[in-house]
Amino acid sequence: SICSPINHKNKMINKMGNLKLSMGYLLSVFVKELPGCILFAGIFAPVTLLLLLLIAYFRIKLLEGRNEGVRLACEHQSSPLWSPPTLLN
Repeated sequence: SICSPINHKNKMINKMGNLKLSMGYLLSVFVKELPGCILFAGIFAPVTLLLLLLIAYFRIKLLEGRNEGVRLACEHQSSPLWSPPTLLN
C-alpha cells in the first residue's frame, strides 16, 4: 500500500538527503562569496591566536612544573629526611 512504513521511511530519507544536499550547497555558495579579508580576520586569525595562546599557556605551566621539581630536589638534598647514624666512641 502507499502508506506502508517502508514507503514512509524512504520518503523521509529522501527529504533528509535533499535537506543535507541543500545545506551543503548553501554553505559552499556562502564560502565562495565570502570576501578574503573577512575569512582571514574572522576565522584564520582568531584560531591562530587561540592556538598560540594555548601553546604559551602550556609552556608556562611546563616551566613552572620543572622549577617546582628542581626546588623540591634541592630542598631534599639540603635537608634529607633520613640521615645515617653516627658512631659514638
